[in-house]
Amino acid sequence: MTRIPLPTISRRPDGKTHPFPIQILLQAQEFIQGALFHAAFADIAAGEFIRLPDGVSRVELVMRGRGLAQGVSEEGWQLMRKYQDVFAGTVYQSVLITLNSHWDWYIRKLSDFIRFARSSVGGPTLSNADEKRLARADRLPLGEQLEVIELTIGVTLPLAADERQELREMSLVRNLGLHNRWEIDPQYLRETKREGLQVGELRLVGIEELRSWHSLLIKLLSSSGLECAKRFNAASDFPI
Repeated sequence: MTRIPLPTISRRPDGKTHPFPIQILLQAQEFIQGALFHAAFADIAAGEFIRLPDGVSRVELVMRGRGLAQGVSEEGWQLMRKYQDVFAGTVYQSVLITLNSHWDWYIRKLSDFIRFARSSVGGPTLSNADEKRLARADRLPLGEQLEVIELTIGVTLPLAADERQELREMSLVRNLGLHNRWEIDPQYLRETKREGLQVGELRLVGIEELRSWHSLLIKLLSSSGLECAKRFNAASDFPI
């Protein structure tokens, strides 16, 4: 089985940060940066290749060599044309899902660390309800995740109100992609700040919007990880 090791960070006796939050924030950042680059490169490479005189036929030849049944290619092209509006933005939509997946991994690891660290070095007092929210932080909406982290470290993360709303929008759109094939539903309309949208329309993602969310995620990873590393510096080594 393949395992992905965390970045190596040595813990110094006089260090002022716990290494584990730094390790997970760095790896999540690497994956998020890599995902955006990989998608952009693959999209351009594919587009340039199929523009070659025999590009499409060469791809189909390889696909047939890998088991594509006779007639499937023709049906596939028909479906591509039929649902062109959806498939045209697949690269950006897929990257959005990937970015959120890496954030989910990070927040799960971070909340596990916080619970571990609080058991040994303490922290700000939490209500029973907030303790329960911390225990299931990976299943909370992103806005609530930020609230729980801020409560447990006693620090307000450096995100403006409009930045928090954009992160919330990112999460709402991700949910549409995962659960409703990008079609706007009544719940999304109740929660979004975007205007001029209607139920049943496709909520597609443009490159500028994706870049904005990518930048905000990087900022959020850095600030949350660093603040937790400083707040729980005295905690013992976290078992990996």
